[in-house]
Amino acid sequence: MIRQWWFADAVAALAAAAPLVVAAVLTPGAEAVSLFGWDIPAMCQWRLIFGVSCPGCGLTRSFVFLAHLQVLEAFRMTLLGPPALVALAAVSGRSIVRLIRRRD
Repeated sequence: MIRQWWFADAVAALAAAAPLVVAAVLTPGAEAVSLFGWDIPAMCQWRLIFGVSCPGCGLTRSFVFLAHLQVLEAFRMTLLGPPALVALAAVSGRSIVRLIRRRD
């Protein structure tokens, strides 16, 4: 069993920061996002099977638009995107601050 005080904060910081970093690297688009010119296909199984969007559809594109400071486009993709990205940034920031403050 891991008893180090920093382990939970380090995992939370990495898990919450990963989507922020990935969103900054991807290029936004109205229908898909791309990585160095390669389009990344939609991964929503609900949309692929039933042909209609689920409440989370557009979340990745919203994150990517927001990471590129295109706030209006981020909200157009889904209203859940910007608040979710802010929450991830807050969790990551909180965990990093806790790691720095506890370092002795």
